[in-house]
Amino acid sequence: MFSRFLGLISSIFQPVLGILMASGMFKALVSLFTVAGIMSKTSGTYVILYALGDALFYFFPVALGWSAAKRFGMKELYGITLGGILVYPTLVSAVTSKTLYTLFAGTAFSLPVRLTFLGIPVVTQTYSTTVIPIILIVWVASHIYKWLNKNLPAILRAFFVPFFTLLIAAPLGLIVIGPIAMVIQDSLSKLVIAMIGLNAGVAGLFLGTFWSILVMFGLHWAIIPLFAIDIAQHGYDVINPLIFAGALASMGSVLGVFLRTKDPKERSIAIPAFISSFFGINEPSLYGVLIPRKKVMISSFLSAGIGGAIAGFSGSKLYAFGASGPLGLPCFINPKGIDFGFIGLCLSGIVAFVLALISSMFFGAKKDVKDIK
Repeated sequence: MFSRFLGLISSIFQPVLGILMASGMFKALVSLFTVAGIMSKTSGTYVILYALGDALFYFFPVALGWSAAKRFGMKELYGITLGGILVYPTLVSAVTSKTLYTLFAGTAFSLPVRLTFLGIPVVTQTYSTTVIPIILIVWVASHIYKWLNKNLPAILRAFFVPFFTLLIAAPLGLIVIGPIAMVIQDSLSKLVIAMIGLNAGVAGLFLGTFWSILVMFGLHWAIIPLFAIDIAQHGYDVINPLIFAGALASMGSVLGVFLRTKDPKERSIAIPAFISSFFGINEPSLYGVLIPRKKVMISSFLSAGIGGAIAGFSGSKLYAFGASGPLGLPCFINPKGIDFGFIGLCLSGIVAFVLALISSMFFGAKKDVKDIK
């Protein structure tokens, strides 16, 4: 089942892989130019280049809606529309609107309600950059679409098939799938905080290993806001260092695949994926190189986990926000000077890179997960 799931994800991402690589490269260039002082974040050039790199990630539900609809045997425009609904400006702005009431108030699963649909509470959340919600929504919609096409008279299909498909699938996605994702996200953030409180090294092993899986499901956004909260409250963050080694592990795995493969097409994917990971943008490596190679993927995740454990046991901290990936190393330097935490962070990245590279070279470049057709 795990292999079939990876194959499904791979088949959905395959059509958008090229532009995903290009977007990662644009984000990498923008990060490099700003760190090098070549351009300012307020310049028009920066704004346009940043938009080129971030547009696909922001509107991921739209792109994946198109690809998922194609995969599930439904007209692509349905998937595009359903993805567009998830990132529709009014629904996005509703995330910060006035709370009407709270579901399950006083419990660990409390959910703020800001919209209702026919009296049914809708728990709003930001779906930009998410993956799993749109795939599930399109999968449900495809079954509705096929049933309507099969059972409605031909004369009624042109209007009623799209009308009822969207009417059922979109609210179902916003009312059911969204809240479930939110509960899982909130539970994850509470779990991470609790684990760090018990033992930062063990938390690093756990979070470092599973971080890319959280990215795959779009659940990492439950934890990212904690970075800023920690820095604002304490002057440093202890969570971000636990996932720092993930980019290095991805780089090692991708480099191993590049060195082992003789396929020009696979090499053309590995090069931009490696560069993107260097700048902390792991999606091209994850979807283009790791997922189709299950053994390489698992070894990369475990390498990242070992690196996370080293950072956790070393007491590594993030003191400021800057570039992601190895380029952001200066952000982890204690304002009082280089300490054991920073040395441990550097060691975590080196260990993760080496372990992932060796594992990738050992397992080889052959894909062991086939796309589901």
